[in-house]
Amino acid sequence: MGLDLRMGRVAPAGQLGSFQITVGTDKQRLSDDFPTYTVVLKADDDNTGNIYVGNSDVTTSSGLRLSPGQSLSIDIDNLNKVYVIADTADQKLYVLWLR
Repeated sequence: MGLDLRMGRVAPAGQLGSFQITVGTDKQRLSDDFPTYTVVLKADDDNTGNIYVGNSDVTTSSGLRLSPGQSLSIDIDNLNKVYVIADTADQKLYVLWLR
């Protein structure tokens, strides 16, 4: 087991992986059923718009905004609970996961 001192929690040993998706102006789920412990999302530095992160109700008005180059870390048990939408078509989002 690894120790996460920032959160004062013990993180299970596991797998680390990543993928990239293109986010458009229609909301999309990050993945089908995909158990995780933590996910890090990073908007590409060269994006021309913003990406919004939230639950299945996410919109460009209600989501947490990721401007180009910004990142977000979420402790969550499954990627299928995370949805994204962009205010401009064809925005790149990098996803790093631990499970």
